[in-house]
Amino acid sequence: MPILARSSATAHGSNNSFSKLHIAVDDVSAGYNNLPTDREYVTCAWDDEVKAARFYTSSVMMFGSTASVNHSCRLPSLIERLGARLFGTLARAYVDDRVITDFVAAGDSAQQALAAIHRDIGIPLAACQHAGCSQCKRNPRPDPPPSMPKCKGRRPSQIQELLGVVCDVSQAHTGSVRYSPRPARCAKVLRELEAASKSTLSARQAERLCGKLQFICNSSIFGGVGRAQTLALHRRSQSRSMDGRTPCTSEAWTADLESARLFLEMILHRDRLPQRVVEFQESPPIIVYSDAEGCNFHIGLVAWDPWDPKRIHSANGQCPLWLREHARSLSPDVRNDDDGMINVVEMAGALALLTTFPDLLRGRRVFMYQDNSTAFHCAVTGNCHDAAVRDVGARFHLAAAGLGIGLWVEWVNTRAQLADAPSRIHEWKTHGGPGHEHETPFSNLITDIRPIVLPAEREWPDQLDFLDQMRDRA
Repeated sequence: MPILARSSATAHGSNNSFSKLHIAVDDVSAGYNNLPTDREYVTCAWDDEVKAARFYTSSVMMFGSTASVNHSCRLPSLIERLGARLFGTLARAYVDDRVITDFVAAGDSAQQALAAIHRDIGIPLAACQHAGCSQCKRNPRPDPPPSMPKCKGRRPSQIQELLGVVCDVSQAHTGSVRYSPRPARCAKVLRELEAASKSTLSARQAERLCGKLQFICNSSIFGGVGRAQTLALHRRSQSRSMDGRTPCTSEAWTADLESARLFLEMILHRDRLPQRVVEFQESPPIIVYSDAEGCNFHIGLVAWDPWDPKRIHSANGQCPLWLREHARSLSPDVRNDDDGMINVVEMAGALALLTTFPDLLRGRRVFMYQDNSTAFHCAVTGNCHDAAVRDVGARFHLAAAGLGIGLWVEWVNTRAQLADAPSRIHEWKTHGGPGHEHETPFSNLITDIRPIVLPAEREWPDQLDFLDQMRDRA
């Protein structure tokens, strides 16, 4: 994708048209078993039918071994280079999956070239090659049999399912690509959760579900959306209670698990799947800062768009009392401890950046700077041991998904925190505080001041409505 981005940016920058693209997908047949080992190994497996151990010899790399993954990833690098040097193909591998991007005008020539390389080195692809298969043949037999072999090959298409997501390159020639979760995969996860909610959920089942949810809860495409809400599934997969410390072997369906299921039903609904738009143009990221002070819990925000370098946006205001009371009801860390409360308010400041400046941020790359380590961690991972911070962080990642931003969060030293000044403006004006060492230069820089915007108390429980609002907010 970076190669396409550079090519597209070059074409758009020089006012040249960029040809339409499509993507084909292939899979290596037999995976790791194509790769020899240094010697014959003996493996052991339990046969549940006869209740006995079975021993096997193997001269090829086996599933479940780290060495198999390392070994398997070396060969595709060579094949990629061969294809690029000999045929000018742009194919990339993810372990045994092959993603082949090419120009629509070139038809399926790149896919055919890759297949020829695999045939010549004796490692076949998993395409079924049936005469009636529309994915293998350019002109499939018009009367295919009712039952066809499973085919892992996919002919070139501008909307292609690959690696658990749907990739839409139909607008790549104009400079953008869209990703969204695969609807069928989402539906399967929801069915499994529905079945478990009516009986029990073992640690092994939860681990399998967490693996399937990686694409939506912990990936570079969709960020941390859903990570906080599905914590109960991760804790069950680890045989731990919700605090993460106490062992728990119960398989009972709990209120926390039901809450996770309801959230996933919302976010994985076919009409509401999160979508990420990746822009190829080399547009610079918007730079944003958030900060909070721990006396009266005021929040300060700063935003700067390099496309409009003479304007610096700022906002300030107090964290709502209801939100602080809500935080105290969730977590003992903040119930009687203002030091714990500041973490919640700092996370609310990060959320306020997205809800206060949606007109600046929507669809853009965003570099966010945060000097509170707890809020920084939650903004990066979507998770936190503190339930109150995690609750605010859940809305933060929903807002990021709704705005479709490409988010990068970085820690910054407090002395370099630009939002420190606006977070203390109320103290200066109301209480005659000592002021801030950068108060005067900061005031001279700001050209746009607005009040902070956070969800109202009545809106906080409805995560679905909040997500829809962030999608619609200009």
